Amino acid sequence: MDALHEPFTQIPPGKRPTYEYLRLHEAAYAPIGVGRQLDEWAKERGQGEHAVTGGLPTLSLLEEMNQVLGGLTHLYRDIYKGPDPVARLRLTERKAALLDRIAVEEGRPEAAVQAEEARALAAQLRAEIEGAA
Repeated sequence: MDALHEPFTQIPPGKRPTYEYLRLHEAAYAPIGVGRQLDEWAKERGQGEHAVTGGLPTLSLLEEMNQVLGGLTHLYRDIYKGPDPVARLRLTERKAALLDRIAVEEGRPEAAVQAEEARALAAQLRAEIEGAA
């Protein structure tokens, strides 16, 4: 279960997270892209346009945000150990992108302000990660 919240094995200092450090299959980390690849593979074999992903439910913005917030909460589960900075950066960037969508798709200007705050935090986290490398 931890691999779902911490998809990378220990990454050596100065290294960027790449697929070689994944604890789970690439499809678990990038399901949309892998789903598209599988759809294309199935289409080439005459199985139809969305043979693999056609029956999958699409997450609502709220469901996606709940996943991100759950991931952030999981990062802080051990009070004796700080959160993984790379995972925190990744989730913060995803949170900002979702807040941008909420601002546009649901007409909520306060979400745009929150997205800007999340982007500022992401920039700070990125600077800290790059400074530590």
